[in-house]
Amino acid sequence: YLLGKYEGNAPLVSSRMYIRAVRFFTQKKVVLLDLNDKKFFSPHPIEKLTDSGGVQRFLGKYRAVYGIVNKKDMKQLQNMIIETHAVQVLSVFGDEYVIKVNPVSLKLL
Repeated sequence: YLLGKYEGNAPLVSSRMYIRAVRFFTQKKVVLLDLNDKKFFSPHPIEKLTDSGGVQRFLGKYRAVYGIVNKKDMKQLQNMIIETHAVQVLSVFGDEYVIKVNPVSLKLL
């Protein structure tokens, strides 16, 4: 589903629980959304977004960012970027939210 909606060259953002599957099944670069900043091992180097500043810097590099996150991470992300970015839920599968994040100026795209 996600690859059919994915546009651009931004890495995919993922919650900890889904990151390995997202990387494996999409073959795209992934970024870990880890707002609780827990230890995470990966045999591949992965960027981690652990705080508001890191999230804002990452999102500022791209016109649109896509991802698969759980409900808790999605809510935290929405609250963290509410003034600068809009989170659009493209689909929900159980606790997996397929999202697209755009700057507020591009909210309707």
